[in-house]
Amino acid sequence: MISNAPSFPTSIETQETFEQFVAFSRQLMDFQDIGWWCIHYTLDPAHFYCNAAMTEMFGLDAQALRHAITETCPIAGDYSQHVAKVDAAAADRIFAEYDALLKGQADAYDNVFPYQQGDTIRHFRSQAKVLQRDDAGRPTLIHGLIIEITAQRALQRQLRADRHYFKRQSQVDPLTG
Repeated sequence: MISNAPSFPTSIETQETFEQFVAFSRQLMDFQDIGWWCIHYTLDPAHFYCNAAMTEMFGLDAQALRHAITETCPIAGDYSQHVAKVDAAAADRIFAEYDALLKGQADAYDNVFPYQQGDTIRHFRSQAKVLQRDDAGRPTLIHGLIIEITAQRALQRQLRADRHYFKRQSQVDPLTG
């Protein structure tokens, strides 16, 4: 058992217990390349909380403990500037999956999307899970993970190009064409 780890109740119903949960998450999941976020729709529906890795990934204010969803959420708040501009279908999928989560039609989602910052397009994988629901089945607490997969996507593209090149090389005689 971890003696210095904060604990949290099984049901998070107050701002104090939510903040304890966020502190627990920050201690438990403090990984450099894995971002996480959470939203409590009953206590603070207009904000999301996240770790340092996510603030760095998306250029969020590292000093802020919470971030406004409509202004700074990498997907929900400013998706048309960063996701839909690159891939409208991916943006639509993200919102459909998130909507299903909020309506109680799904317990989790897992999606991949491009994200444009300036002239740079990066790729991310995002997973989220409902951790708590109210009596009507609506989610009250959602927790998500996000990792950058830009390098993996570039390797996949290179492997496809190499496969095509070598297949072509194996089918054509270099002397006779």
